[in-house]
Amino acid sequence: MAEERLPPGLDAPRPMPDALRARVEAALLVDLDQPRPIPGPLHGRLTAALLAAPAGTGAAVSPAAVPPPVPGRHRRPLGALAAAVTLVLCAGLAGLSTVGDGGAPAGEVAADTAPAPAPPAAGAETTSPADVDPPPVVPTLPPPPASSAPAPVAPPAPVAPGGPGAAAATAPLGPAPPFAFAIADASVAASEPARAGGSLAAAPAPPAGAPAPSPRRVRVIGGDADQEAGFGAYLDLLNRAGGIGGRPVQAASAPAREGALATVNLSGEPLKPGSRTGGPLIETLTAPEAVLAGDVFGFSSPPERQARLAVEAVYPAAVPGATALLVTATSGVYATSVADAFEAGLRSRGVAVTRSPYESGPATIPPDGATVFLSLGPAATRAWVSAARPGAATALVGVASLHDPALLAGLPAGTQVVTPYRDPGGAEGEAIRAVTGGRPPGAAVLHGWATAKALAVALWRSGADGPADLAAALAALAGYDSRLAPPYEVRPGTRARTPEGLVLEVAGGSFVARSDFRRDTA
Repeated sequence: MAEERLPPGLDAPRPMPDALRARVEAALLVDLDQPRPIPGPLHGRLTAALLAAPAGTGAAVSPAAVPPPVPGRHRRPLGALAAAVTLVLCAGLAGLSTVGDGGAPAGEVAADTAPAPAPPAAGAETTSPADVDPPPVVPTLPPPPASSAPAPVAPPAPVAPGGPGAAAATAPLGPAPPFAFAIADASVAASEPARAGGSLAAAPAPPAGAPAPSPRRVRVIGGDADQEAGFGAYLDLLNRAGGIGGRPVQAASAPAREGALATVNLSGEPLKPGSRTGGPLIETLTAPEAVLAGDVFGFSSPPERQARLAVEAVYPAAVPGATALLVTATSGVYATSVADAFEAGLRSRGVAVTRSPYESGPATIPPDGATVFLSLGPAATRAWVSAARPGAATALVGVASLHDPALLAGLPAGTQVVTPYRDPGGAEGEAIRAVTGGRPPGAAVLHGWATAKALAVALWRSGADGPADLAAALAALAGYDSRLAPPYEVRPGTRARTPEGLVLEVAGGSFVARSDFRRDTA
């Protein structure tokens, strides 16, 4: 019997398109042991491609015109070619198929089996080893290593009225407060580029005859002029830009307690127990960790932990035989918790400590080469620097109260300060410099500004209209990045902010950062 002929050109080599080649080569690197189905539409396209004429002939072959393979014929017939192509293409189907092709979604594998080839018929022509294609060699690659980079922290969802655990609100109230987020925060910059980046415009005036929107009130206890200036300057920008959802945020004086959502302490000392009535309390720059719990919040870090970091910056290891002068306040946190933290840290490193209480007036001038640690409030710090006139050889060390640009002229080069805030720079930094007369801001101004901004963001995200709602919104600020400190985080069981501070050094008449934010490990 005459040998049946295959349709001309079907066993001719065909170049694979570059795009398909790259996809098939990538697919060959996946696990070939798993069966994969060919989606129906893709199966049809593959069949048509296999039956197409060679490039350049312009002819095509109908499926009906293709005779079945001849039993016993093993000289690379169409069946062998189709099987080889099917093997290669099926190996890559997980990467090449899509839901739109009728197959399983990428990453899913469906079971399928292929019939085993029939054994040669009796008397059939055998194939020599040289006539058989060797099996493809598929390299086995290890899985890619998991990324070690931390996942980005998304800003927490808005908090709805109703207190902790209440359902989240559907959306924040209107435009974001001024400088609420960095420009890189796409979730805000995409919809509020001008407001997020700090380009401020006055809010449109209400229609003539329309009633003025009712303000959201907070009770403010003043006392530190710099904290008050930073807080008031931010609220002024906020209200000129439309407030929160069209309603201004109003700072009421201490006696005005009716209708206040919260109490904000901007004095030089934390509030005494029982000095507030209801609602959350946002504490001052000097609030120690012991008072920061429950509904008492603080956006600065505790000053006693700043003191521990200051000792660590000067004495990273033990220095037996070293001596230090510790100048302390006569009352308040700088005479107790902050001074005690300084002394405990110094003694743990073998440093002999001499305490020297100071309040105001004349001061003992430290000897040349002395190392002096200051545990004084802002006013006493200014008075001591002016009176003591520390010399160029004096190593002066302090915490937030020493981070004051007004002191720079009297501070020796090399003075080290641990501060809870950074100057944000950019447009926001320029807005803050309007408060300080063009000088870089100190810790007290930055604390007032940061406190007002955190309050505004909590109100904006929650729509809080009651003290309990605002307390829940303030607690939900975890992870919020104000750009003045690390993303908001508190120590377990407290409202004490951590990491606690970064190290500044006086150089060239300026405060220069010598570290990023550090965390007290105690």
